[in-house]
Parts: sequence; C-alpha cells; structure tokens
Amino acid sequence: MHHRTRTRTRTHAHAHTHTHTHTHTYSPRAVSSIYLHLASGGVIMDAGEGTYDQLLQRYGRADIDRIIRGLRLCFISHMHGDHLIGLVSLLLHRTELDLAYTVDTNDADKIVLVAPLDVHRMLEAYNRSCPVPLVYDFVECRHVHYASGRCDATGLQEVPGGWALARAMKTLGLVRVETAEVIHACNSGARAHAIALTSRDVGWKIVYSGTAHSSADVTTLRGGCRLGGC
Repeated sequence: MHHRTRTRTRTHAHAHTHTHTHTHTYSPRAVSSIYLHLASGGVIMDAGEGTYDQLLQRYGRADIDRIIRGLRLCFISHMHGDHLIGLVSLLLHRTELDLAYTVDTNDADKIVLVAPLDVHRMLEAYNRSCPVPLVYDFVECRHVHYASGRCDATGLQEVPGGWALARAMKTLGLVRVETAEVIHACNSGARAHAIALTSRDVGWKIVYSGTAHSSADVTTLRGGCRLGGC
C-alpha cells in the first residue's frame, strides 16, 4: 500500500505551537493526534497510528528524543484504534529514554495519561507480558470532569493520580485541566471525552474533542476558548 504523510504546524502569539499529525493512505482510514508544543514541555491529544513517526518526520532525528522526553501530558479521548494505536509506541520510546537517562524510572518526570479507564486497563495488560513495562502516571477522565471542582491544583489533591497531574500542570504553566463527556459521531451509544487546557499566565484556553459531535457540556467547556479541535 502506498502512503503519504503530512504534518501541519501552526504557531500562535502566546508561545505555543500545535502540530496536527496525520497519516493518509489510499485506503479509507484516518488517524488522530495533535501535539501541543509549549516552552516548558509538550502535550499529546490522542495518539493514532504513526504518531511517533509523524513527530519524527516533523522534528527530525536530532530533536525527536528531546521532544519525547519533554512530553508531560497525554490525553486519549476514547477507546477507538484510530485514536490510540500509536500510544504504546509513544510510551515505549519515552520509557526507553527515561531508562537511558535515569537510574530508576521512578526518578523520571513521567508522562501523565488522562484517559478512560479502559485505556489504562489495556496498558496494564500489555505491561504484564512486555519485557519493558510502560511507565506513566494515570488519571481517569471522569475524575477531572469540569463540574467536579477538582480540575485545579487544589482540587486534584482529591483525585487518584492527581498529584502527578498537578505537577505536570505546574511544569506546563497550566492552571486547569478539565474534561467533558461527548457522544461519538459515528455511534450514538459510544462515549468519548473532550479536554480543555487553560494557561496560567498568557491567557489562552484550548479545547480538543476526539469526535466531531459536540454536547452541552463541551459548549460549556469552550467558554473563553481560543482554539478548538475535533
């Protein structure tokens, strides 16, 4: 099968860059991933097939290790392959880099994964049979729902894994990380999530949804948003 690949990068005035990473083929499929590059680290929103390869194409071999080690937050919107097949490869590259640069991965500044519980269970199953277990901290999407009151550094103290997310937010210069539930566009019974990231100092807010369907919750989440994506 013939492949052609594309990355699309936009730079904004408030010191952040977002890169759409897509893999196109002549078969009817598409994958989803957005990389948000901040001065103090990076965020991945969904990790479809080929996410690592697209980052490699965009940043080159000279910079790819720096980009992967700089990742602080990864969000997975739902349990569909075109949004998460690239997650294991991404986490594996990061784990191997942490092992190369630190004596113990417990000393590393791990990626915080914000995702549905089933994504975490999938990775736990992978780790049980993998010679190099993937290293990350986990926060379940529903625990940082925008109406929960647990989306800032104070509220996260009540959330399982919240301490790790609060640390990542501090590093990235974020004051809030919050989610909302959406209905998947292709299946009225499937649930997905959106995420909103709010900057502490420079006044931007980004909302990303893993599906083209919105909801009343996402409309609320988008209040004050400068950039939205589906």
